[in-house]
Amino acid sequence: MDTEVLIVGAGPTGMTLANELRVAGVRAVLVDKLARRSELSKAGGVQSRAQEAFDQPHTTSMSDATTS
Repeated sequence: MDTEVLIVGAGPTGMTLANELRVAGVRAVLVDKLARRSELSKAGGVQSRAQEAFDQPHTTSMSDATTS
């Protein structure tokens, strides 16, 4: 595997990091122990300050982080 960064864990932190690295032009691979995306919501613990950071212009959609 040829990558600049390997991110382990596709929770909120891993997804945010993958997204930010993608925006910065850094090649990253995101791996998780689950074989597929959960059907359950994982955003119940996202605080308002974190949501403000997601809304900044430099941040793209979270789903884009796994398509690069």
